[in-house]
Amino acid sequence: MGGAARALTGACAALALALAAGDDAAGADCPDVKSLLRATQTQASVAQVTMVVRMTLASLDDEGQIPTAEMEQLHDAGIDAYSPVELTRDMQAALESNCNATAVASTLAFFRSPAGVKLIRGSLELSPHSSPKGGDEYFEKLREEGLSSGRLEAVRSVRPASLAFELPPRAEVSLMRAIATETARALAKAQDVPMPSDAEIADVIGRLAGATDPYLELWNDLSLLFATRDLSVAELQEVRSFLGSSAGVWYRDALARAFERAIEQAGQRFTAAAAAPRTPELDLEP
Repeated sequence: MGGAARALTGACAALALALAAGDDAAGADCPDVKSLLRATQTQASVAQVTMVVRMTLASLDDEGQIPTAEMEQLHDAGIDAYSPVELTRDMQAALESNCNATAVASTLAFFRSPAGVKLIRGSLELSPHSSPKGGDEYFEKLREEGLSSGRLEAVRSVRPASLAFELPPRAEVSLMRAIATETARALAKAQDVPMPSDAEIADVIGRLAGATDPYLELWNDLSLLFATRDLSVAELQEVRSFLGSSAGVWYRDALARAFERAIEQAGQRFTAAAAAPRTPELDLEP
């Protein structure tokens, strides 16, 4: 998600300023879902969403076009609504409501295997190393070796096994819509201009979300090479075999749907909090 974070930060800020938008139903009995989310370190992965929101709102605040009180309310609403704890809780509920117990057990077994543990560990270690811009020698060497050895093509096939690499497309659009709509509303109020229509917001979001970013594609390649650096050729094949299995297909689809749903619910919380009357802080000084 680190590369998507950069893309979304710029896209949401640009949009707001320019606009001045399963399988077996198992029900309640799916106890392994919580264990699966822990094994895959999902809460740590979705923390990238909170970072995106924080960076986007901070970039808007730098423009100084929204009054401080309104900006503070947007910031607080965003951090609370998109908190990793809330997102993970919503994802757990979504997975439990549409659960394939057999697939969950098989997926959990994979992510507890040496290959699964290495993949998740490598994904979570991306943040301190996620700056391939600026001629970073380590990443340049990593990419050169990946290209020359053919490893780059091999690791691209395991990309869907971790949330850390990218936001599902519908989740990206949902996140952009909620943040851009509320920041555009605040800008319109501050500048005393009409609020953009839903159609105008949707049109700009569609164009921004569909735009290709060569830098983002480079980052994705580098992040995959870094995250899988400890996996042997045989272990990469284990990951591909899992993704091609019935459990792997369920995991990819169900996790994407759960994440999309969590982002939608977070957007609803954000919209409600951003629109709520702000309670004045009491001055307790004597």
